Amino acid sequence: MKMPFRYGCVVEGNTSARVRIASPGAVKRALNSLVASRLICQNRTAYKFSNPFFREWLKVNA
Repeated sequence: MKMPFRYGCVVEGNTSARVRIASPGAVKRALNSLVASRLICQNRTAYKFSNPFFREWLKVNA
């Protein structure tokens, strides 16, 4: 399953292993939390950053 972000980041199945997340459900819960916090937004096929400062922070600190 791919979930593209607007600025070129993609969350795929192998991303879970790379960032040491135990289950895909954990990724979905994290995404839902970010949507609820309005840091990202979701449409039918993609997630995108709604906060450019968070996007830049994530690039630097991820």
